[in-house]
Amino acid sequence: MLLTDLLDEYLMECQIKGYSDLTIKHTKLNIQKFINETGLTEVESVRPVHIKQYIVKRQESGIKAVTINTQVKHIRCMYKYAVSEGILSTNPFDRIPFLKEQKPMIKTYSFEDIKQIINYFNGKDFLSIRNKTMMMTFIETGIRSSELRNIRVDDIYEDSIRIIGKGNKVRFVAISLPLRKQMIRYQRVRNSVLGDKNCEWYYISKTGKYLKIGAMKHIIEKLYELDLPVQPTFHNFRRFYAQQMLGHVDLYTVSRLLGHSDVVTTQRYVNSTEDKVIIERGMNSPLSNM
Repeated sequence: MLLTDLLDEYLMECQIKGYSDLTIKHTKLNIQKFINETGLTEVESVRPVHIKQYIVKRQESGIKAVTINTQVKHIRCMYKYAVSEGILSTNPFDRIPFLKEQKPMIKTYSFEDIKQIINYFNGKDFLSIRNKTMMMTFIETGIRSSELRNIRVDDIYEDSIRIIGKGNKVRFVAISLPLRKQMIRYQRVRNSVLGDKNCEWYYISKTGKYLKIGAMKHIIEKLYELDLPVQPTFHNFRRFYAQQMLGHVDLYTVSRLLGHSDVVTTQRYVNSTEDKVIIERGMNSPLSNM
């Protein structure tokens, strides 16, 4: 069987399982890269030595271990699918260990940074109020950018928001009192923009339509004016939320709130916490509270 044929079949399987378009795109690119660089054409022709040669070549190109592991993981999963479908009897990737990754210590926002971000959108016009509400939603719930854009009006409840996450998995995140207050303000300006029109999407453009990704990028670009010590990205808001929550609730609960399928993913947020933060939490020891 040709590798390209297996790739097409596997991508169809990913689509059936409800993987996001972005995940499928990256999967295709990484597997296609392996096929092109190794020059192998048949599924059965791939051997552990070919995989090792591919990994060494990536290392020599200066590519980080975490990136190589992600690329190899996509190919490994395709071969796992081939075994489950009876196309192959064994998976050559089973004998290839993942590279040891260096655990980076990633700096997170301080509360002062967060105040600056929220106060940046302190205007009384529609865009300022909408953007401030969006920033507060990211900070207070830790949801992804795509999840925020896909919130519908019917997903908003009195004390929670229904989130459709990766793989169409449903979860609920809480609406805190500060966020509820801001959402009431946003609802007023949202109604004034829509007038007699209706829109199923909760966060809308200034023309009353679905909020596109380009508009989200424009909001982030505005925050560069603040010259923050941490790069303004939606994922960094998510990281801030996770690390703040981990100071109050257990890992499993935070994992559920973030929509992670495995607590191992959530654990990375702990591993990347700065030493300074860990030390501060360590000061809250049993004897210090006596």
